[in-house]
Parts: sequence; C-alpha cells; structure tokens
Amino acid sequence: MQTLSKEIEKRIEDIVSVRFYNQITPYDVIRWLFNFEDEDVELAVHLLDHVIFLRDDDVKGRLYEQILKLPKDRTKHIVPLGKPGKSGAAISYWIHGLMKRNDLQSMNFHSSVEAFISYRTSVAWETLNDVVVYVDDFIGSGGSVVTALSLEEKIVRPEVLSDASSGRLYVIAAIVMDNGYSKISQDISGAVILGDLHCKGFDPHKKVFGSYFKTKAVREMCYKYGKQLYKGCPLGYKNTQSLVLMQHSAPNNTVPVLWSDNQYQGRNWIPLVPRNNLLKIERAYTDRTSVYRWLSCLKKIFVCGSEYVDFSLLFTTSNFNLVFILICLIRRKSEAFIYNAMGISYVEMERLWEEGMDLGIWDNNNSPTPLALNEYKDAMKRYKILRDEGRHEFNRGLDEKDNIYIPETFRGVK
Repeated sequence: MQTLSKEIEKRIEDIVSVRFYNQITPYDVIRWLFNFEDEDVELAVHLLDHVIFLRDDDVKGRLYEQILKLPKDRTKHIVPLGKPGKSGAAISYWIHGLMKRNDLQSMNFHSSVEAFISYRTSVAWETLNDVVVYVDDFIGSGGSVVTALSLEEKIVRPEVLSDASSGRLYVIAAIVMDNGYSKISQDISGAVILGDLHCKGFDPHKKVFGSYFKTKAVREMCYKYGKQLYKGCPLGYKNTQSLVLMQHSAPNNTVPVLWSDNQYQGRNWIPLVPRNNLLKIERAYTDRTSVYRWLSCLKKIFVCGSEYVDFSLLFTTSNFNLVFILICLIRRKSEAFIYNAMGISYVEMERLWEEGMDLGIWDNNNSPTPLALNEYKDAMKRYKILRDEGRHEFNRGLDEKDNIYIPETFRGVK
C-alpha cells in the first residue's frame, strides 16, 4: 500500500474517535488497510466511516431500553439464546445485573434461569400467565433463533409459539437485522420481537452510504475480497450485509472484510476486529454524546473536514447533535444514513427528533423549518469568511455570543 495522504490519516483519526470510541487505535486501522489494493483504500475507509461499533455498555443500554417495553404486571423468565459460552448466556447475565436497578425492581422478574428450565415443564407453566423472554445481543439472519425456539415446542405449548396475542413469548436483542426480523415473524408468529432494527448495509433504497453509486462501489469492494474470505457468504452469513461490530463479538453476519482472518490470494487477512479474542480495551468511553465525537462528525459533514476552524467555538455542547441532523436533512441525506452516522439507538434517535421538532428546527415531517434554513445560511456565510481569512483559532477573549453561530432556539436550554 502506498503512503497514506494527510486527508486519509485525518479521517482515520476521526473514525477511531467517532465510530470506535478510541477502542481501537489508528495503527489498528492502518494495519487493516494494508490488506487492500491501493485503489480500494479510500473505499475501505469509507466503509469504516459507516460501521456501528457497540461497546458492552452500549449493548446493555440498548437491552435496558427493550426491557422497559416488557409487560410490567406479569412474571418474566429470562432465557439466553444459544449454547452455554455463547453471547446469549453473557447477555442474560448482564440483564440479571440490570434487574437490580431501582427502576426495574417492579418489573417482576424471576430470578433463576435454572429454576425456569425445570419450571416450564410443570403444570404451573401450563396454567399460569407467565412470560418467557429469550435474549441475545445480535439477531442476524434469524435462523438460529427460529431453530432454538422450534425446539421449545416440546416444552412450551405450541399455541404460545404461534399466537402473538398470548403475549407470552418475547425475543429481545440489542440489534435486530431486518431480514432476521422477517424470518422470525414468519416462522414463529407468536414471538414479539424487540430490538433496534437495522437494514442491510448495501440496500440501494436506504442509501446508508449517502448515494446509490457510493453504496454500489463499497458493496463491490466488499464482495471482491469477501468471496475469498468467507466462501459462499461474501457479504456476511445469509447475505445479511451487517455493518455491526461489538466489543465482545463480531457477528458472522457482518461483512467479512472487517473480521475475517482467512486467506486472500494466498496471504493471511489481518482483521480489524477478529471474531475470536476481541480487542480488550482498558478504558471504555461511556458517553455516546461526547463533545469531541460530535465535533468530529460536524467537521466532516458541515465543512468537509476543513483544518482552519476551531469548531468547539461554533456550537454549544447542548445543540451540536441537533445541528448535525439539521445539516444531514438540508443535504437530503436519508433517515437510514442519519441513523447510521449517529451511531445511537433508535430510542435516542426518537428523542432527538422530538427535541428538534419542539425547538422548531424541523417539522413533524422531519423537514427543516424556514428559521433553521435561514440560520444555516447565515452560519455558512460566516464560516466562509473565517475560512478565507485562514484563521486557525478565534479570539477567545470575544464575548461568547459573537462566537456561536447557532441562535438561542437551537440550544434547548440556556
């Protein structure tokens, strides 16, 4: 691989911070990029810029959001999906930890998975109205879930598996791919599925990568290498086309260029995040809305990565996530693109949509309001003046109001 340009190096630094929360290093990315031919390096970097990386705390947070949706007045039994040692057991352990939260004390959880395994064969399970909750971190094609639940027919009454109105069977996960959701819904019609729903990364209608042509280019690049790295599944198991990586696991539904350690053209492929022995990081970022994370996002989409402006002086810490969404809407980015770029949960995204609408930034159709468009135009004019002057920093002695481009109505709070 030829020497990386300054622009690529800067993008790598931003990706490590924004997409991976510094859980990997620029060196890890550069080492991974050496797998690719020179003409594919930029596309590989573009792929990384759309990866969803979940730390353990992120997974637990998303599962917590799904737990809150379970019926509060019925006894709930948590059962891990998958074999012992698989992620289902680990996630079940995490959920039992979440049960100790004060706000979940009233959720009426049964405390012992082992007790439920024997209990569900008893007469009591036949007559009472308890709920069983199967849990995993990630649902890809849905095949393993269907297989596991189909085996339950010998234990759980068939009508529970086929009648959703009974409300006795739940499947929850941090991430649910849309084709997995469809598979489970079709084969186990009695299951209520809860989780953040993700589309295929290369779905031409969703435009996760911003445009049809960019999506097509990245897909072809992934397919080119993937057909050797994971034979028969170049874009992930069952063609799931997932862009999800987790701190504790790399799903085989995710495009294999990210995790495979097989050979490509006779040489070992260096995975960014291997499926086995994942990177163990001493310190995890716990705040998905970090100031530096959002400033890095804004630098890319608001001003195309200019090196001349100190963006921490352009936006207040209470509004730059809303500004990021606004710029995406103005540039006609799809909601799937925005959701992917934000790297946050569906519940958090919904909160931001509501907050922006309450502040008058966009309407109930998620279209920017005239006020927001005017302020954006004003901000762009002022930015261009600063860019043309080549100023690297603003005068920190100026009054704060002179340094902020977004008006009071964008801040949400004073």
